[in-house]
Amino acid sequence: MRLFFAVPLEGKALAAAKAAQTRLRELSQGARLSWANPLQLHFTLAFLGDQEESILLRAREAGRVACAGASAFPMALGAASAFPRPERPRVLWIGASEGEHDLALLASRLRAQLGRREVPFDGKPFRAHATLARVEPASILAAAAALSRLAPVGHEGQIVTSFALFESKAGAHRVVERFALPLLSP
Repeated sequence: MRLFFAVPLEGKALAAAKAAQTRLRELSQGARLSWANPLQLHFTLAFLGDQEESILLRAREAGRVACAGASAFPMALGAASAFPRPERPRVLWIGASEGEHDLALLASRLRAQLGRREVPFDGKPFRAHATLARVEPASILAAAAALSRLAPVGHEGQIVTSFALFESKAGAHRVVERFALPLLSP
């Protein structure tokens, strides 16, 4: 089973990310891009990849412990960009302009708990982003041009009140378990 932990985009943040994705699609006519499902846009906290089902118990426990002592926080979308760089994009994404530190802290707490439980995960440095599309090599220049013409997204946001462990199967994401982040009292 293919597993990952993520914060799903919701409400205004999801609507803004979907609008950016739609606009990129219009700007990149003719380019060969593999588009992320707009209903499943998310910020990945830890990618576990293909795992045996026996890993689930330890992964779920890591999620529960990681959210203990954490609290909900505001997050807003920022600029769209690309990996490895905007001029030579392989992945088009949208980042966070607010809440990036909180997302990074949550990812760090989660990854520490996964490590303590010997749950393997991709150790690449965390970068708060939601993938919008993957770019085929022949379309790198067209995707770069589309990205350069994309107007700023605005700073639509959401309150991050949970994250989830997802199973990805044939492009569909299923929530295995959701982990609540309590709201702070005013």
